[in-house]
Parts: sequence; structure tokens; C-alpha cells
Amino acid sequence: MSASVHEPISDDQVENYAKAKVWAVTDETRLKRFLCLGTEGGTYQTEELDLTIENCNALLTLIDSQQGPNAVNIIKEFSHENHAAKQDAIIFALAFCAHQKDVKTRQAAYAVLSDVCRTSTHLFSFIDLAERLSTQPNSGDGPPKSSTGWGRAQRRAIAKWYNDKPGMDLAMAVTKYIQRKGWSHKDVLCLAHVKPNNNETGAVLKYVVHGLEKAKTEFLTDESTDDIKEIIKYLDAVHTIKHTKDKTQAALLISQFSLNWEHVPTELLTSKEVWTALINTKCMAMTALLRNITRLAGLELLEVMSDTSKCVIERLADTEALIKARIHPLSVLLALKQYEARSTDKTHKKKVIKTWTVNPNISEALDRAFYSSFKSLEPTKKRYLLAISVGGSEQGSKVKGVWHVTSPVVAATMAMTIARMESQYHIVLFSDEVEEVKLSSLMTLNEVCQAVNKKVGSEQGTDCSCPITWANEHKMPVDVFVLFTDSEVTSGSHPAEALRKYRQDMDIWDARLVVCGMSSNKFTIADPEDPGMLDVIGFDTHTPGIIHDFALGIL
Repeated sequence: MSASVHEPISDDQVENYAKAKVWAVTDETRLKRFLCLGTEGGTYQTEELDLTIENCNALLTLIDSQQGPNAVNIIKEFSHENHAAKQDAIIFALAFCAHQKDVKTRQAAYAVLSDVCRTSTHLFSFIDLAERLSTQPNSGDGPPKSSTGWGRAQRRAIAKWYNDKPGMDLAMAVTKYIQRKGWSHKDVLCLAHVKPNNNETGAVLKYVVHGLEKAKTEFLTDESTDDIKEIIKYLDAVHTIKHTKDKTQAALLISQFSLNWEHVPTELLTSKEVWTALINTKCMAMTALLRNITRLAGLELLEVMSDTSKCVIERLADTEALIKARIHPLSVLLALKQYEARSTDKTHKKKVIKTWTVNPNISEALDRAFYSSFKSLEPTKKRYLLAISVGGSEQGSKVKGVWHVTSPVVAATMAMTIARMESQYHIVLFSDEVEEVKLSSLMTLNEVCQAVNKKVGSEQGTDCSCPITWANEHKMPVDVFVLFTDSEVTSGSHPAEALRKYRQDMDIWDARLVVCGMSSNKFTIADPEDPGMLDVIGFDTHTPGIIHDFALGIL
């Protein structure tokens, strides 16, 4: 008879928030969960603030154990490999490391500042967090409370951020995001005492601090290089569009100088002419395009057969551009859900929300873009059981950065990704029982979401051993079990024990278990000592690759 989830089966188990016995994850794993999912939505049992404090403590523990530089490497890796829907948690962790007393950790953090904080927004976020962290009470061996956050190391790292960019790239960066979080480039340049290392950079910094005319006077001469002339022309165009009220002039400047939507004054962003120019020049970043899908729909620019909708559809169909832009699948999912959410009349706080008629071609393009954002993988030719938790805990769980869908819906999209790669799979929903669900690799994302939302989770709790026990009872041969849950076990037997029993009963001794945790929390349910069990943290374009390699025994 299987042991209850409330009874320990190993000495190194601990009690989770639902009084169930689980294995506590390592500090490094807790850090990875924080970087992947953050704490925006919390979980069913745990308050958001508690999770944030715990994850910060995990990072501090790593630093205290002389693993600070390794933690910084993880932060850099997760930033570059697109392991998170947003950069917020990553930048927070980097700022935390940069303001610790340990010299090696600080040096490592500042060394990767430009690599992690690639945009002006990232830089401003880092500076804002750094200043707030430096004024908080000390914890452990943290920095002195009197620190301003503007030490020599930070000034050097920030100067490097500006000087390492080519002149035109820097001009685009400083004009695209002028200020965020109460900080502007002018503020930062003055506090960091940045000195340009060439004339191209000097022209841009002069413009930021002293304005366009000063930059022209000092750097636009008969001896000026073509690069400087182009930079000044670009800055002149940015200056003009910031002060014009003429929609036609703004549209022409956008087309001529490939200006981004961030360059356009707010009052001009209600103009169809301006948005048409932004879309047609194809200079709007893919991320910005996805974020503004609803705005375009509200301006009636995505009507069936319109030129703008045709251009948007073409861009969404560019798989190479999606991958190059490192678009997270959740970003596409959110854009689709937001676009379709306003297809019917709604009111909010007695105010009518503008709605539109959904263009099925746009929906289909977003659906295809979702799957295109994953890297292609060769099939493992393994037999999969994909199980999606829809218990009470997950019904209230939100995934970081995705407020329009719940964890089960996001889990379904991950399951469908695997299903599209493999020929042998079965999909079930579970809480404290197992229910089969009719999903196939031919279904669209909308069809998958509808199928999952039709199922209501049990109020009795989440038993993660259910799918394994169910497969055992039905004598179903499975090589890889993939469970999507928030890792909050509230009832039933231990999944680790259920897998061991399955292996023995079915004589499939290399059967493997993958547990995908959708919410950031302290615990995991897989046995860390069993090489056939894997915890996958987060939702990103590499998740299918990790499961693929694990299924083949590479990991």
C-alpha cells in the first residue's frame, strides 16, 4: 500500500504549505525558479511577499557560501537564453548581487551589466533597484546602510554600457526610452560621470545632456565623418517628431528614418496614419508589435483584407524573425488572449470598453506564431503521458506576466508543443482523479485552451501520483511522464514512490518523470536523488529541448 503524501518516505523531506511531505529544492534551484517565474501571481497557498523574501534568501545563501559568481552566471544565462517572460526578476537578482559585500560577487555582477541590461529600460530598472537596495537595512553581510548605490564600480559599469554601443545604436537606444522608473539618461550620465571614448558617442551624449543645437555646434562641421552626419540627422528627426502635431509629417519621418513607436508623442498614437507608417516600415520590434495588437484593433487597422492586417500577418509568419527577437511563447499567447478577449461588448467600472470584431486571419497568424516561437526538435520516439493538473490549487495560479490565462491553459500549450513533435503520446487532466481529454497535435491553440477550460478541477486537492497510478492500472506503456503543476501537492501518494512501483509492475525500469512547475515556490515533488526524475522550472522556448534531451537520457 502506498504511503500517504502526509507521511515521509525519506529523511530529507520537509513539510510544504499544505502540510504534505516533499523534497526541498536547493538554493540554486530556488534562484532559477525566481528568475523564470518571479512572484507576480503567487500560488494557491502562498502569499507573493513570502515567496519573494524566500527567493532572495536563497540568493544570499549562495553568496555567503562563496557561490556568488556562479549565481551571476546563472542570471546571465537565464537572461540570454530567454528563460523568463520578463526581465524583472533577473534584473532584481543582478542588482542584489551588485550590492553585496562579497567583492567577487559584486565584480561578477557589474561585469555582466551590459549583457543582462540590454535596453535603456533594463538599465533604468537596475539603477532604480540598486539605489533602493543600497538604502535598505542590512541583511547578513550586505552593504552598509549609508551606501548611495553610486560607487566607483557602478559608475564604470554604466559608462561601459554607453561606450560599448556603436554611435547609431546608442542614438536609437537613448531616444527610444528617454526615461523610466523616475530616471532619465541625462540623470544617469551626470551621476556616472560618463566620458565618451569617440566622437560618435560624444555627439549622442552631448545631445542627451545639452540638446540638439549644442550637439550640432560641436560635432557637425565640414570635417565631420559620414557616421556623425547620419547620427545628427537621426537625432534631428527624433527632435522634430517629438515637437510636431502634424500627423502627415510624423508619418513621413517614421518612414524616412525608420523611427520606432516609442519615438512618437502620445497624442499622435491615436492616428491611423501614424500607425500605418509604423507597421509598413517594419521597424517596430516584434515584442512591440505583439503588445500593440489590441491598440491596432481598437483603431480598426486589423480589419479583414486591410493593408495593415496583411502586413501584420506577414510579420507574424516570419519564423526567423520570431526566433531572432527571442519572443517568449507566453508573449504570443497573451497577445492572442488579449485580442480575442475584447471581441464582445464589455463594461468596466460603468465605463464601456472599446471592442472590435476579431479578424480570424489575425487569430490564425498569432496561433501559428505561438508554435513558431519554439525551436524545432527531432522526435525522441519515446512514449509520453502528458498530464495537466487542474486541481483547486492551479485554478487560482497565475503564470508570471500572463494575467489572462491560468496555469492549466499554459500547461496545455506546453503539452501541445510536445505532442506536435512526438507520434506516441496520451494527454490527461488530473486533480485527485484522472480524466482523459481529447487533444491532438492537429488542434489549434484556441481549441486546446477550450478543451482544458471545459474541465473543472476537484476541490479535494492535487494528487501528482494520480497519472502514474492510472497508467499502471491501465497497463499503459510509458517511457516519459510529463506532469504540469504548481508543485503544491495537497493529497494522495508520493509521485516518486508511484513511479518506482510503475517501473517494477510494468518492467519499464528506465521510465522517467518530468515535473514542470508553473509557479515560483520553494518546493519540488520529484526525488532529486533519482536520475530518472527531472524538475523543469518555467516556460520558455528551451523547455521542449530540455524534456527532449532528458527523455533520451542526455541529461
